[in-house]
Formats: sequence, structure tokens, C-alpha cells
Amino acid sequence: MPQPQSQGQVERIKAGLASLLAGGNRIIWWSDPDAELSEMVSEIDLEGVEIVSLEQESAFALKRRIELDAPKQPFVIYDNQPPPPVESDWLLDVRLYAARFEADATAMLIQDLGLKNQHLRDHLKARARFLASQERVERLKRWLQPDDLEPAIDLKMLAVAVRAEQPDVFHVFSALFSSLAALDEGAEPEGCAAFVAIQKLGLEAPFWVFAKATFGYSAVETKLWNLLLHLLVTDLGAALGSSLPVPLKPLLLTGPKAATVCVFLSQWRDSTLRQGAYDVLSSRVGRELNVSDLLADVPLSRLAVCMSFIAVERQLADRIRSALLNDSSDVVTHELRAVMTRRLDGYWANPRWPDTPEAPRKTWNAYYLAAQTAMRFFELCLPLPASLKFSSAGECVKRYTDELFEVDQLYRQYHEHADVVDQRGADTLQAVGQKVEDWYLNRFLQPLAQRWDGFIEGGLLEQWQVEGLPSQQAFFAREVLKYLSGDADRRVFVVISDALRYEVAEELSQQLNGKNRFLATLAAQLGVLPSYTKLGMASLLPHEVLSYNDKGLVLADGQSTEGLDQRSRLLNKHDGLALRAEDFLAMNKAQGREAVKDASVIYVYHNKIDAIGDTASTESETFSACRKAIDELDQIVSRIINNLNGHHVLVTADHGFLFRESDLEALDKNALAQKPGGTVVAKKRYLIGKGLPSVPQAHTGHVRNTAGCDDDMMFWLPKGVARFHFVGGARFVHGGAALQEVVVPVITVRQQRGAKAKATEIRKAGVTVLGSNFRVTTNRYAFTLLQAEAVSERVKPVAIRVGLYGPSNKPISNIEHLTLDSEAEDLGQRQRTVSLNLTAGPFNRSDTHHLVISDADTTVELMRTEVKIDLAFTNDFDF
Repeated sequence: MPQPQSQGQVERIKAGLASLLAGGNRIIWWSDPDAELSEMVSEIDLEGVEIVSLEQESAFALKRRIELDAPKQPFVIYDNQPPPPVESDWLLDVRLYAARFEADATAMLIQDLGLKNQHLRDHLKARARFLASQERVERLKRWLQPDDLEPAIDLKMLAVAVRAEQPDVFHVFSALFSSLAALDEGAEPEGCAAFVAIQKLGLEAPFWVFAKATFGYSAVETKLWNLLLHLLVTDLGAALGSSLPVPLKPLLLTGPKAATVCVFLSQWRDSTLRQGAYDVLSSRVGRELNVSDLLADVPLSRLAVCMSFIAVERQLADRIRSALLNDSSDVVTHELRAVMTRRLDGYWANPRWPDTPEAPRKTWNAYYLAAQTAMRFFELCLPLPASLKFSSAGECVKRYTDELFEVDQLYRQYHEHADVVDQRGADTLQAVGQKVEDWYLNRFLQPLAQRWDGFIEGGLLEQWQVEGLPSQQAFFAREVLKYLSGDADRRVFVVISDALRYEVAEELSQQLNGKNRFLATLAAQLGVLPSYTKLGMASLLPHEVLSYNDKGLVLADGQSTEGLDQRSRLLNKHDGLALRAEDFLAMNKAQGREAVKDASVIYVYHNKIDAIGDTASTESETFSACRKAIDELDQIVSRIINNLNGHHVLVTADHGFLFRESDLEALDKNALAQKPGGTVVAKKRYLIGKGLPSVPQAHTGHVRNTAGCDDDMMFWLPKGVARFHFVGGARFVHGGAALQEVVVPVITVRQQRGAKAKATEIRKAGVTVLGSNFRVTTNRYAFTLLQAEAVSERVKPVAIRVGLYGPSNKPISNIEHLTLDSEAEDLGQRQRTVSLNLTAGPFNRSDTHHLVISDADTTVELMRTEVKIDLAFTNDFDF
């Protein structure tokens, strides 16, 4: 046993002896069986006290002196000898009535550690290797409590040895497994640093005791890797029940301790510090056990709740993909939707946790989002094209702005998610993408264009008006001038985003309505024809009449509309100015206010979608550009309102666009072989010139009828969604008359104040638990949660953590993650069930435990409900 490191040992011994003497003890028996302090006896000097060493005086003589010769003399008897047999021990009665004193290294260590129980001497001596380091002793002291006994001390020593964050079993095992994960695959598991420390410090025996007591693990030959296999398979078995593959059943840990296994692994997965180690080890075990193949026949409902192995995601992905490629019943569709919702909240696809080499969470998250989007896309496309029947152009446009735009939107969103997946595995969603493309083109895009072409050919080109849809060329007079008169705030901001089509603007309006005090209203206007930038931008400027010069440039009241300076001159007539979006965003608050202080009309020109899509080398990034455009426009509007006190903001576009993921074929090309005489501008979706003849292969019209120009400029447009040619990029186009090109969005954004501002406050959906007086009688219990209100633009989804906690506020169950995001008005559809597994007891029936729900993003506690735990019996999992 090492010598105690505390200073003044002699003085401490003297103080201890003096204290006993002062307490009325005449005889003190100083026991030092290992003779550690024999050299110090001569240094102990206590006034009026006789200090006697048994190795220097006979027991009989000492007894005589104590009882006969000096019956009132205080004695300290130092004993470093083995005790004699009882029948020959002259001092037996003295041993029994004397005050006992110990000052050897172990006794003083017990005192240093703040422990009360002297019977720990032998236990601490057995831990000599651990206690040989003062640094380890100091770390141990931070966790020890005076009443700690052998098991608690061993656990805390193990926590020190493996460098755990807390001295509890779960932290010890997760720290140990983290050390194991740091080894190269195939290395000897017992060679990991933490386990080597356990062995070196003589703690291997208590470690395996804890493995058995905590998880029920015992084996003829205990091995670290074997323990891990048992834990992971037991967790898998808890989810799969009787569906657990037969080859894995020998690795099950059964009995009530199995619940503790599940709780431990759940809390390990929930640890931001240790989850990377879980990813590594789970993946290694999964490969060793060939889990992916073994799960092939497990029912979908069982797989949906299993988080043990990432191989589960691969199984689910295959099945979801198969279901999307086949006609699925409503029952299957509902089940798939529930499975994907569960997995998005689960361990392997939750983007709140970081990607690791073994767990590309962003990819899996994108996979499920792509699948969800594809499912919704197919649902909308299923009744098409049969349902694309319209009695008028007005009805056609209204159907598009009310509902059909969502097909374009889902098509874009699907490819956004699928692109993330494709970056990691190009073929993963290939078949689904082909089906999406086929349905988009053949069930929606081309049939809709054909129906709309019927109205174009029926007279729209002569009178470019649609009932209920105002004209783009009257935008300034209709939407802007009304803010420049009267006593109200006479300043208006107009943000024009090149090629911001209606479905993208609809998502932008939702995002803006997700901000406090913002109220965004989406409407549409009929874009000019041809739907290209120069004409669309000119139509949005203040003007009496538009016209063309000989080079095809568009003039407003005879003045050029090209470039920022020319547009500012036109706006200056109304105390206006024009800014580039990038320049506007580069300004700080003071610079922005200075720039607009004298202006009544501020046009901010934004170009993200068209700049990317209209270039052959980057057109494949069109949908990514749409996402960036939404975020940048959100930023621009927010700065206008928050930094510049802009109360009136309009967001619109010059035109929309058509885009398809697949390459074009010969059938997508218009049959016209050459440009006619008089052509001024020829692009993929339009041709402008004078004296153009009418041909059956193209729509022919005058710009004066479709854009209010006062000259004889004419145009050709390819019918449907065809192109005149494929030179350069051809998947992204605009200029034609398709609804996606000419239904131009207008978003009106206002800052709400007072009572109106209160009505636009953004909040997360509330949550409550159904029921009361909860009494848990089994080690698995299901709680029903209710999302208090439907998700909307103002009510946002809430991501929550749910678990049971003990009196010391430590988790005693697995921690489940859920996202409550239902838009259903029906309360029944907003209920979610969460099953929690208790650790193996014991639990005091009189203690109060709590079900705690907290916000997963902020960690703020949302609710706490009392729960009584009364395990009248313990049940095993249904293996």
C-alpha cells in the first residue's frame, strides 16, 4: 500500500490520539498490522500518556500495569503483531474495551477520501494500483460521498480510469466503447486505451461485475467485443421482437436487464460527445453480423422503429423505392408516410446530428424527403391528364395558381433532395427519378401546355387578357402609384427577381409569412409575350407606351430600358431609383438609409435564377439557384422592413421559366428549319421580327397585342413546350406562352403593427400528453402525445425530446426524438405515440418520477408530468 501523501502525518496521529483521550478513553489500541508506522512511534509524545509497543513488552506485564500498578494512567498501546490465539491472549479483554485507533496508510486514506466506513480497508488495499497515483486519487475524491461502499467506489474508480464525464455506469461504458472505436478495425478490442487502463489498475473484475449487474451479460469467457455484440443485438431484438432473425438470437440478453440495454444504447446515441463512436462500432458490428441481408424479410412496421444499425436505413430505402415505383394502395401509402416520418426523426437521418463517415445523415435525410416529395407528386399526378379540363382560359389559370403549380413545385423540391442523394450514390434514386420525369412531362407539363395552347389559338394572341388576371404592362400604374399619393407612407420598394416563377414565389411567400410581423400575400399577373427579360423588365417600369428600336431593344416612352442607369432615369420621374441586389445587400443599415432617403420608389433588381439557368454550363443548377433565390429575397425583404422601415414591399418577376431534368429529344424540337426574313432576335422559345408569316408549326402574333407596344413587331412562339433549337442550354428556357412562363407572381409584403402584429406572431406548435395520473407497471410504457394545433405559416413544427427522469433528474429511460409537424385540423390525426423503456430497477414506489418533454433545438423544457413507477412485475421483451 502506498504511503499517504498528506503532510504532517505525525501531527495527524497525535491529533487523532489526543481526540480519543479527550473523549474519556483511558486505553487506546493503536492497530498497525502491516507495521507501516513502527518508526514513527518513538516520535509520538503526548503529555501524561504512556505509549507502549507490544513488540517491546510482554502482554502479561502490560496487563498488570494497566489494571493493578497504574489503574488511572492513560495508555496508548501500539500493536503491529498478528493477534495470538484467543485462549492465550492476556490482553483480550483490553482489546475489546479499548478505543480503537488506526493510522496506517489505508486508514488515513479513508480519512483523506472522506469515507466513513473503516471496513473498506481491505477493499482499498485491493485497489492499491489505482490509488498509487495522487492525480487519480484527487479525481476520485471529487465524486466520492462519505457513505459510499465498495460498489460505488469501484464504479467511480472505473469512471476515473476510462475518463468518463460522470461516475455512472452508462458513462463508463460509453467512454470505454469510445476508446474501442478509436482502434483500427480488426485490432484487438482489449487493446483499446480505456480497457488497458482498467486492466493495469486492477479493475477488470469489478468491470465485468458491472456488465453483469447492469446488462445481464455473463459468459464463460468475457470479452469486450462479445459484450458489444450482445448489446447491439439485444437492442435490435427489442425493436424486432419475434421477427429477430434466427442467427442473431444466441446473442440476445434476456430478462429485465434487456430494457437497460436499450436505454443505454439510446442514451449513447443521444450523446453528442459519444455518438460518433456509436456510428463506428455499430457499422462494424453490422458488417460482421451481415445484418443487412438478415433483415430482408423483417416486416416494415418492425424495421421502422429500429435504430440499432444503419443497415436498417438501406433496407427501408429499398422497400420505399419499390413502393414508389409500383402502384401502392392507400394503406401502403399511409404506412410508408408514417415510416418516413419516423425515420426523419430517428438517429440515422436526423440532420440535427453531424454527418460521420459511417452515417451520412444529410444524405439519408434527403433520401426520405425526396421519397416523401415523390409520393405527394405521384398523388397529384395520378388523376392527370384526365382532370386537365377547363372551360376557359381564366379557369385554366385559376386552377394553376390554386393547385396545379404544386406539381411544378414538388418536381423542383424532389430534385433538390435527390441531388443531395445523387452526390453520394448516383443510382440510388435513379429509377424513381425516371418515373418522376416521365409523369411530369407526359402527365402534366405537355398535356397542360396542350390545353393552354387551345386557348392561345382560340384568340388569346389577339386579345392577351385573362379574366381575373391583371396585365404585367400595367404593373406600375396598378401596384406602385397607389402608394405614391395621399397622406400615407409614400415610399414603396419593388424587388424584381429575374425568372422568379410562380411556384418559387409561393414558397417564398410561405417563408416570409414565417416571420414575426410580416404579412405576405401572393397574387399573379399575366406576363407580357414573348416572356423574355428585356420586354418583361420594361413592362414593369413606369411608361405610357412600349416600343422597339431597329436593334430589338425595348423602349419605354422612347427611352431605353437597358441597364440600371436607364431604369433609374425612368424611375426618377417618380422620385425613384434602381439598385442591384448585390449592392443593396452589401450596404449596412446606415448606408442603406442614406441611399434611399430621398426616394419614393426603389427598384431592387435581383438575378439569381436566370443568371444560372440561362447558361448552358450551369443550367443543371437551376433548382439550386431557386433555393438560393428564395433565401436571398427573404434577406432583401427583411432588410427593407427591419433596417429601412419599409412598410410596403412588392416582389415580382419579369417572367417565369420551363425546366426539365432530362435531356431533350427530337420530338421536343419545333419542325421549323430556318429563320424567316425580318427576324431581329431568335432564341429557343421565341423569335422576334417584322413581317413574320403565319406558319402552322408556331404561334404567330403582334407584340402590340401582348405587351402594349405601338409598333409592328411580331413574334413566333413554339407550340406547347417545344424549342426552336437546342443550341447551348435547352433544359432551362423562357420566352414562350406556357403557364409557367407567363403566370408572373406578385407578392405584397407588409409590416404588421399593434394588434395586427400580434396576429402574425410566429410560434412553435404546442404539445401535451394525453391522460393523467400515470402509473407505470411494466418496463415498457407508451405515452400518447398531442400536437396542440395544426402547423401553418404562423405555427411552426416543433422538434422534441421525450424521456422519463428520476428524482435526481437523470434519465431512467431511452430518449426519443419526434417532430410534430402535422397540418391536419382533426385532433386525432395530430396524435403521436412514443414508447419508453425503463432501466432495470429497483424503483421506489413512493418516489415521484417525471415524463419530460423538451425542445430539441433549444433544450427548453416544454412540459413535465408526474409519473409513478410501480413495477409489480417485470416483463421481458417479446423475443
